[in-house]
Amino acid sequence: MKIGIARDVLVCGLLAVAATGCGDSSEKDATPQAPKTTESVAESGYVAQLNELCAALEPKVIAAYGGAPHPAPYPIKEFEEETLKVEALYESFDAEADAIAVSDADRVAADSFEAYRQESDKAAAMMAGAAATGKQAKFDAAWYAVHDTFDNESVVPGLQAAGIVCNAC
Repeated sequence: MKIGIARDVLVCGLLAVAATGCGDSSEKDATPQAPKTTESVAESGYVAQLNELCAALEPKVIAAYGGAPHPAPYPIKEFEEETLKVEALYESFDAEADAIAVSDADRVAADSFEAYRQESDKAAAMMAGAAATGKQAKFDAAWYAVHDTFDNESVVPGLQAAGIVCNAC
């Protein structure tokens, strides 16, 4: 399964989570933290370069989704059409990300990003399989299951701890 398809699924969820401010109640009461920028993680060449790639990718992906993330399940046909639009974006991103040199100091961050890619592939398989049935209810259930995973059991905190800010992949 191509990583791009997974990111098609996940960018919607991550952008929707960011847009709606999802999180537990303790997070809502806390003072918002600005996301780390490439300047704040400049000590890691890998992280800084990856964050630059991610920052450049995000507006392109949002544009492919018509300018906004999907806040809830959406028609299978739309999912399939959008997947086709973003696939080339993700293939290019993956090639660039894979070309970034990883030093020993960057290993934890690189491993965190790879774990995210693997989780994305599992989510993609679930979404694509559900879409292939043509049954909207099955697709909707997969959508919610994927988002539940990323809200509650995800490797995303490992990305954040490594300083990786990549909402579009």
